[in-house]
Amino acid sequence: MSRKLKMVALGTHDTSDKSLLLVEKEFTGELKSVRVGKKITIN
Repeated sequence: MSRKLKMVALGTHDTSDKSLLLVEKEFTGELKSVRVGKKITIN
């Protein structure tokens, strides 16, 4: 990526497996999986 992003959010319901794998590869070590009902804090 040409610039550092603070967060990328993808809805797994409408996102293809290929897209999810590409994001996982790009953000190795930084990716956090969020499941339904999990609380997150955005600063």
